[in-house]
Amino acid sequence: MIPTQPTFNEVYDMACMLSYGDQQRLVNSVQGNLYEHIHRVEDTPEELKSRLREAHRQAQAGEVYSQEEAHEMMHQFVEQRLNKRNSA
Repeated sequence: MIPTQPTFNEVYDMACMLSYGDQQRLVNSVQGNLYEHIHRVEDTPEELKSRLREAHRQAQAGEVYSQEEAHEMMHQFVEQRLNKRNSA
């Protein structure tokens, strides 16, 4: 199984399923991340290599999800929410 990065639309769709408060937290976190990225000094080759090694380690350790796994997790989350709503 080849790990894949979710598309913008997939991430956006998942974000829309969050509660209003969690959506606000997500926006604040993303804004902070963008701010840090914009103000970060350009990465050195050593820093890039370090991040690449970490990404490889995560992939080897199975700490990433394939697109299919992510879709299944989203489906299960939605099903659980619907079941809770219908049983209330």
